[in-house]
Amino acid sequence: MIEFERENYSKYSMWIDDDFGGTLVYDSEQEAWVLWPERINDGVTYFDDLDLTQEKIIEEYKAWKKEWSL
Repeated sequence: MIEFERENYSKYSMWIDDDFGGTLVYDSEQEAWVLWPERINDGVTYFDDLDLTQEKIIEEYKAWKKEWSL
């Protein structure tokens, strides 16, 4: 289960099954939310809409979890 904890208006902590998974930050230059996963030293750019970004991250996580649990 993924949860997002608001730190301020442009930054959220992402928790995956109660473990820290990364940071979601709004990049005003790109006008998009960027996920900085804990285990990867590179950001993943999503959308300018926070809800849509969070939905997409959850969708991708569920697909990844399903693929790797086979």
